Amino acid sequence: MNDPRRLFRYVLAFAGLQTTLYAVTGLIGVAVTTFALSNNVFMGSDDARIRASLYLVELIVGLPVWLVSWSLSQRRAGASAEERNSRARRLFLGVVFAVASIVAMYALNAVLSYYLTLPSTEINGRTVRDAMFSASRVVVFGAA
Repeated sequence: MNDPRRLFRYVLAFAGLQTTLYAVTGLIGVAVTTFALSNNVFMGSDDARIRASLYLVELIVGLPVWLVSWSLSQRRAGASAEERNSRARRLFLGVVFAVASIVAMYALNAVLSYYLTLPSTEINGRTVRDAMFSASRVVVFGAA
């Protein structure tokens, strides 16, 4: 942890990865909500366009940040045993696993609470759109 550049690279990689994952889940949610439902009463076309543009911006910013910082870290890890065994790298991998697991579990809770209380369209503020976005979070963050 005494190398500030290493720590900075892992912090950037974490921020870029989380931004990318959130953007991908949002884009999947917008796509499913827009194209899978024949009567799109859950999201208007203006709302879908605004959400999709914001998620695309997040993806355009987050993906390069994550890829560049992670590839630099991987290159250094391939060349140095010190980098592979560094505390910052282990902390990064642990935090990524923990955050992805927690987000996936909360999203799974939201999906199950919606689908186990059907046939109503709104239960405790949860709508079909929220369940679709939560389902996309389960898939993306679960895969991460």
